[in-house]
Amino acid sequence: MTTLPTGTVTFLFTDIEGSTQRWDTHPDAMRAALERHDALMRQAVEATGVTPPDCAPRLGLC
Repeated sequence: MTTLPTGTVTFLFTDIEGSTQRWDTHPDAMRAALERHDALMRQAVEATGVTPPDCAPRLGLC
């Protein structure tokens, strides 16, 4: 069984507002926006110095 984290546990949820419609109308721009989003999230998580307990493969945090 996996050991549960102790101390402060933080959950990070993000959303690109209106992304469903934007994927339909501007897929190339959304790919770029998602790449930027992922880079910012990766930087934010790495800056904490904490290893995420769960893998986030799309962000390269495994």
